[in-house]
Amino acid sequence: FKKSMKALVYYEDKLIQTIDLSLSETREYVVDGYNGKVVIETEQNKIRVKEEISPLHLCSKQGWVSSPYQVIVCLPNKVVIKLESEEQAIDAIVR
Repeated sequence: FKKSMKALVYYEDKLIQTIDLSLSETREYVVDGYNGKVVIETEQNKIRVKEEISPLHLCSKQGWVSSPYQVIVCLPNKVVIKLESEEQAIDAIVR
């Protein structure tokens, strides 16, 4: 039920890139973070920070994310990656 997954990449709260996650091949994207380049890697319906310049490398240690509304936060680089899906699973039904 995931359809049309995309990742929204923000730098200092500004949207700098939208990445389509439905592509089957592995791709790399490079964005400028506060400390330097942030390398983002995607595979079908998942995304991760592959490399970044930061003291503890917490961004890349977060690993792959693949669920809508999951977020990768890279505070030292002021980069945030949010996942969105146009079609969502139903959480609850209210009557």
